[in-house]
Amino acid sequence: MNNRASRVRVWMAVLLACLSVGLFSSPRSQANRQAQTPAGERSREDAYRANNLGVALLEQFKYKEAADAFRRSLQLQPKLALAQINLSIALYNLPDLPGAQREAQSAIALAPNAPQPHYILGLLA
Repeated sequence: MNNRASRVRVWMAVLLACLSVGLFSSPRSQANRQAQTPAGERSREDAYRANNLGVALLEQFKYKEAADAFRRSLQLQPKLALAQINLSIALYNLPDLPGAQREAQSAIALAPNAPQPHYILGLLA
């Protein structure tokens, strides 16, 4: 029961992350968006898009594929704390516990007030 409660909490954190990412979406088409935005902005949007794909894969319990999507997001935007947090969650669920710990610590460096990486470290303690 405790493990189930832990997973529910992790998923709650993932859902909150999804909601926050939704604030950055736009109704414009991708082609139109790319034509009107500079390369740096496209990179940012592509990073959020990869993060959103990772969240969708997490919801399908495809943890390895989700981790790969979060890594792609971080390649585009290395300081995207949301992708770093989500990567630690995906690795925790694989389970790649040393990787989850490493990524949670990196997420704390980027977003010290975010509760999710602290929670992952607490689960690993």
